Amino acid sequence: MSSITQFLPEPKNAAGARRPAHDAGSDDGAVVAAAARSIPAYGQRQGWVPKTLDDFGDGGAYPEIRMLQYPLGMGKTRGAKGNALARSVDAQGNASYDALARHGRRENETVQAAFKDLVPLRQRNDFDDAQEAIPERPDADAVRDAAERTRRALEKKLGSRA
Repeated sequence: MSSITQFLPEPKNAAGARRPAHDAGSDDGAVVAAAARSIPAYGQRQGWVPKTLDDFGDGGAYPEIRMLQYPLGMGKTRGAKGNALARSVDAQGNASYDALARHGRRENETVQAAFKDLVPLRQRNDFDDAQEAIPERPDADAVRDAAERTRRALEKKLGSRA
């Protein structure tokens, strides 16, 4: 019984494989060596500040240096969050830009975001007379009670100032 490995080529990047001799003088080794040379030895880092991600090497901060350090960018904020709004759609699948028009406004502020908002309710096709519920006017007793409460509240405020 034959194995499938006899038909496959040798792996180019096998785990634990050594680099060929012609790669020994490649630029990668020079960059790593230059980075290692720019970092002072432990105990000799007085006045030295890590400025780039390469200064942190494989990770880890320098506890003897008293400043904020973000090795490999860990813990660093990614910048301010945007103020992008999610696009919403109405019942028919059309894009609804109401959120754009209402963004940054008070929630009780009336904003006409669509043309149908400008059309009077009695002329709109999607409006029913049953939906139009005009509240009844208060009777004379309710008006008199509200006026009396208001008068007492004003007298109390003005009496406390005297």
